[in-house]
Amino acid sequence: MFISLEITPPKRDVEKVVNIVKQVRDSVDAVNITDTPLGQPRIPGFIFAIILRERLGVEPIVHYKTINMNLTNLKSVLYGCVATGVKKFLFMRGDNPIEGSPISDISPEELSMWAKKELNVETGLAVSWPISMDKLISKLSARPDYVFTQIFLSIEDAKRFRSMFDEAANKVGWFPPVYCTHLVFCEENLSTLKEVARLMGLEMPSFKLDVETNVNFITELERFFEGFMISSPGGYDHAIQLIKTLKEA
Repeated sequence: MFISLEITPPKRDVEKVVNIVKQVRDSVDAVNITDTPLGQPRIPGFIFAIILRERLGVEPIVHYKTINMNLTNLKSVLYGCVATGVKKFLFMRGDNPIEGSPISDISPEELSMWAKKELNVETGLAVSWPISMDKLISKLSARPDYVFTQIFLSIEDAKRFRSMFDEAANKVGWFPPVYCTHLVFCEENLSTLKEVARLMGLEMPSFKLDVETNVNFITELERFFEGFMISSPGGYDHAIQLIKTLKEA
């Protein structure tokens, strides 16, 4: 089972986040690096990916937003990443910047296709839920090497998504692995979990906020996904503990 840790680049304290990744580098298949989450300025994901790759030898997957730069800059940065050995990307539109103006020169799907053809890199696409069949077909038509979903709060939603995804994949004739984002159930992430539930129009499920509950939920989700990206914006300690528990299972 594929397991990655999602990290957010810092604004200043590089060593703190490097040390977090150091704790799990032997327990994960990759490290997903976010790019200005919530539109807030910080070290760009691609810069931090280069730092981690050079210092720790980890395999970074760079979250690459199309909304922050014009097309020339988007392509130029990708050329630079490949020159340094960073060759895995997850393309997405991303959150609007809190400073400056959003840019819409190209869609994530279009940039993904360009990068694969021009640079011979691994390309992934982010998929939301709920999602329309037409949108799924559009994403799969870009022939991504993998797909990352947002979090799921119920097994039933995950089952419905997988059924729709497989139908779209059959129509397109493209079957990439699907990796699910798992937001760790813990007290520190409770407000984020509630906000996700609100945005999805769902009731917040009642969970025990412990490692066993997380492991059991992921075990159930394994029926529908090829792997997981473990996220814990409220505190990396919970993500590290969960990853090591999953690795030992």
